[in-house]
Amino acid sequence: MYRYGGMTKRSVMRFGLVLLFATLSTVSALAMESEGYASWYGPYFQGRATADGEVFNTNKFTAAHKSLPFGSIVKVTNLENNLSVVVRINDRGPYFGNRIIDLTHAAAQALDMIGPGVAKVRIEVLHRQQEISLRTIQVAAFGLRNNAVQVELQLKDVGLSAKVENGTDGVFRVVVPGVPLPEVPNLQNVLRNIGYPDTLVRLF
Repeated sequence: MYRYGGMTKRSVMRFGLVLLFATLSTVSALAMESEGYASWYGPYFQGRATADGEVFNTNKFTAAHKSLPFGSIVKVTNLENNLSVVVRINDRGPYFGNRIIDLTHAAAQALDMIGPGVAKVRIEVLHRQQEISLRTIQVAAFGLRNNAVQVELQLKDVGLSAKVENGTDGVFRVVVPGVPLPEVPNLQNVLRNIGYPDTLVRLF
């Protein structure tokens, strides 16, 4: 039997597997709990479509997250006052700095963060929905917000859940988020037919 620095080949393989499982366990634990800053969004989006197609209601306990599958249930704890709330993920975002979750007015009120607008929080995933590979399709980008809003409204007129991202680089991007991977080619064809042939497919 081969030896590596005093260890048999079988021992090396066993040791490697232990390290692998330990690493996977650590990654899994990190994925189930994270800390960062929460913000909230409300009146402007009331009645509009969220990324999963649901009608946004700022009085419900829902939230936007960059990557958790839609339908996931998470506990959000305000680390500044220890208040907690349980929300369901139905939208994508936030895309500003180190913010990790965007809450409805109702959820933010439960955490007593309406006034400050932003609070440091801990997120614990209580139930993670089955993974669905989703993509964001970037349709267009503009230096002027008004131009982006016009395209957003045009896409909504044909039934697409488009929105405008305010980039930190001063660029306003029109995107259609939360698109299941198998549906991406069909949606790109739709966009091509209405005058947007050069779309960009993003992970989120």
